Amino acid sequence: MVELLLSSEGKVKLYIPKADYKRLMSGELMNLPVFYNPQMESNRDLTIAFLKVTSRIIGKVCMLDLLAATGVRGIRAAIEVPVPVVLFNDLNAEACKVIRLNIALNGISGTSAVFNMDASTLPYYLYKLKTRVNYIDIDPFGSPAPFVEPSIKLLSELKRSILGVTATDLTVLFGRYPEKCYRIYGAWSHQVEYSKEVGLRILLGYIARIAASHGLKAEVPIALYHKHYLRAFIILTKSTKDTVKWLIENIGYILHCPKCGWRNIWKPGESLLARCEECGARIIKLGPMWVGRYKDLDIVRRTIINIRTKDKVLLKRLEILSNEDGDVPWFYNLDKVSKKLGIASIRVNKLISSLRVHGYSASRSHISFKSVKTPASMKVVESLAKLV
Repeated sequence: MVELLLSSEGKVKLYIPKADYKRLMSGELMNLPVFYNPQMESNRDLTIAFLKVTSRIIGKVCMLDLLAATGVRGIRAAIEVPVPVVLFNDLNAEACKVIRLNIALNGISGTSAVFNMDASTLPYYLYKLKTRVNYIDIDPFGSPAPFVEPSIKLLSELKRSILGVTATDLTVLFGRYPEKCYRIYGAWSHQVEYSKEVGLRILLGYIARIAASHGLKAEVPIALYHKHYLRAFIILTKSTKDTVKWLIENIGYILHCPKCGWRNIWKPGESLLARCEECGARIIKLGPMWVGRYKDLDIVRRTIINIRTKDKVLLKRLEILSNEDGDVPWFYNLDKVSKKLGIASIRVNKLISSLRVHGYSASRSHISFKSVKTPASMKVVESLAKLV
C-alpha cells in the first residue's frame, strides 16, 4: 500500500499520496503512485455547483467517475450535491484501494461501487450489463478523446443525460500540432490570435458529432478555458428526428486570413473562398468545430450562485461567460491590435461601447480578458480602436 496523507477538499476527508504538492509540477504528478492534483480543486468545485443546478434535468443522478484516481470528485458529488449513487473506476489497482478507503472514510460504501478496468472498456461492459448511469465525468491527464465514444454509447439509451469532460492536451487543440489535432479530433487547428477559443470549440464539435452518430442532440450549458485545461458540460437528449438539423446549425468552420486577420464562419454547402475578401491572401480553414453557443445563461448564473471556491479567476471567467456574446466564435486581442496600429493600449470597455454604438454586438471574452468578442471585421475593429 502506498504511503498516504489524510487531507480534505470541499466537505470531504480523503487519503491522498504523501508528497510535497507545493513543489511538484503538473507533469510530475503523473509519477505519484496514485494520481491527485490539488490544482484541479476548482475544476471539481465547478462540477459540484453545476450538478447542484442541473440534477433536476436528469432526475435521480447515477454518476460514473470514469478516471477516479483517489475518488475525490465522485465522493464530493455524493456528499455535497448529493448524488445518490456513484460508480468509481481506475485502471490502477493501488488507486482502487485508496478509493475504497476514501469511500469508507466518508460513509458512502452502501451507495457506491469500484471498478478496476480500462476507462475505454468499462462503459461498453456496463452497457452490456444494462447498468445505466446518467452522468459520466471524464477527467484524464491529456486528451479525453479515447473515452468520449464509449461514454456516449453508455448514455445513448437514455432520454436525457449529462457528460462532463476535461481536456489538458492544449498544445494539440490550440494549434501547435495541427496534424495531430486532425488525427485525434478530426479537425484542423492552427496557431491564431484566438486559438484557445478554436480549441474549445473543436473539442465541443468532436463530442457533438459523436453524440449525433448515436442519435443524441448535444447542448452545451457551460464550457470554458481555465488555467491549463478546458472544461465542458454537455446535455445529451435522445432526438433522432432533428439531430442532423441541430448538427448542421451548430457545426461549421472558421475561414481565417493569417495576413490581415479577417475571419468568417463557413458551413458545408456554402461557396468556399480560397482568398481573403479584404487583402486577397490565401486563407486557412479551421475546424470542423462547434459554432453555436456554449452557455445556458440561467444555468451559468445559478452555477455562479452555488459555487464554493477559492479560485477568484474562475469566478471572474464565469461572470464574463454569463455576459459573453455566444454567437461569435473568435475574439480580437486588443494588445495585439494596439501594437499593430502603433497606438496606446485600448481600453476593453471603451471599444465595446463604441462597437455597440455603431450597431455591432460586442462583449468581453472569458478566455482572454484583454480581448473583445464581436462579429465586426478586423477593419472595423481597427478603425474604431483608433478613435477610442
